[in-house]
Amino acid sequence: PEGSAATVLAMQRRLGPVFAALDARIETLSLSPRGSWRALLDSGAEVELGRGSEDEVVARSAAFAASLPQL
Repeated sequence: PEGSAATVLAMQRRLGPVFAALDARIETLSLSPRGSWRALLDSGAEVELGRGSEDEVVARSAAFAASLPQL
C-alpha cells in the first residue's frame, strides 16, 4: 500500500536472516492492502507469511524455516 515503503524495508531487514539460514534470499517482499505479507524467494518459491505484527510474522517465519529440515 502507498506509504508503506519504510515498513516493507524494515520487515525485509528482519526477515532476510531468517531465509538466509535456508540459503534463500528474498527477491520481493510485499504487503497487501489488507496487511498480509508475501515473500518471493530467489528460488522462485512464494511464501505466504500472513498477517500480524512484525514480531508475529518474523516468529512465524522463523518457525517455518526451522520446520523445513524436518519435511
